[in-house]
Amino acid sequence: MAKSTRGTQAYDDAFWAFQHMYDLIHEQPQVAFVLIVEILVRDQSREVIQLLSAGPLEDLLAAHGSEFISRVEEEAERNPSFRNLLGGVWKNSMPESVWTKVQEIWDRRGWDGIPEENGDGKF
Repeated sequence: MAKSTRGTQAYDDAFWAFQHMYDLIHEQPQVAFVLIVEILVRDQSREVIQLLSAGPLEDLLAAHGSEFISRVEEEAERNPSFRNLLGGVWKNSMPESVWTKVQEIWDRRGWDGIPEENGDGKF
């Protein structure tokens, strides 16, 4: 995935994707959640994980966290990549109860200088 610089034609050409995801989060959050999970399934590069985590997933939880926290918990239980995706989410405007649950289930390895391995070469 190539990263475009703001103000370039490539950035302007791709902006529709950001706008569409923003609209989904606020108008069709169920669809946005499915899309976030599907993007993660298709691309687990560090860049995509960082963009999904501190972008759409964080925004979804800030806007609809109380509605989605049980689905988030279910996905995190069955999907280690999703647990790691949660590791890059910040509190933003999430209700405290949602934020507490996110912190209980996230995997912070690889975020903010936390080693990805536990010292014995295993994750």
